[in-house]
Amino acid sequence: QDDFSIDMDRSPQVLAMLGPSGVGKTELARQIASVLWGDPNYASLESQGKVKVFAMNQYQTKESITNLLGADKGNVGQCNGALTSAIRRQPNAVIVLDEFEKAHPSFQDSCFLNAFGADGFLSDSCEDNAKVPTENLTFVLTSNFAAEELGLSDEALAREDFEAAEARAAQAREQWSKDWVGRRNPFHRPEARGRVDAF
Repeated sequence: QDDFSIDMDRSPQVLAMLGPSGVGKTELARQIASVLWGDPNYASLESQGKVKVFAMNQYQTKESITNLLGADKGNVGQCNGALTSAIRRQPNAVIVLDEFEKAHPSFQDSCFLNAFGADGFLSDSCEDNAKVPTENLTFVLTSNFAAEELGLSDEALAREDFEAAEARAAQAREQWSKDWVGRRNPFHRPEARGRVDAF
């Protein structure tokens, strides 16, 4: 919590975890869920819907977003959205959006403009765009964006000792903070930095 500087009074919580594949971003998200729920049994949390991981590389097209947010009622058998259903089931869940930058921009827009706000919501297409509240959720966004450019590839870190790797990671975080609202922002929207509590 000290490293993330999380404001626990703000809701929903939105955390971004940045780095190359294989360094444990998703696992850290699971550990956060265990701490928030006071339950070290991740399998139990997952079975109860208290933590849910969505691989955003599966939602790169506008059509695939209906699998998350629901399709119009006229589409028989395709109504319920995986994300909106998960939120309805457990309104206080930890929602991990893995490789968030790969999601279709329309979904990112829905998140940054609506879901991540103080009175957050997502529109459920299956229920005539009824609002599904998100203010009690904890969102975790992971991203590999520019990891190699910042010297954070697996190979680069393997060549350094722990202290050097830590220093490089700290430098990368500082660079991310500077670039977040600029042209290197992987999440496409200038509102991104203001909606994310910590990264």
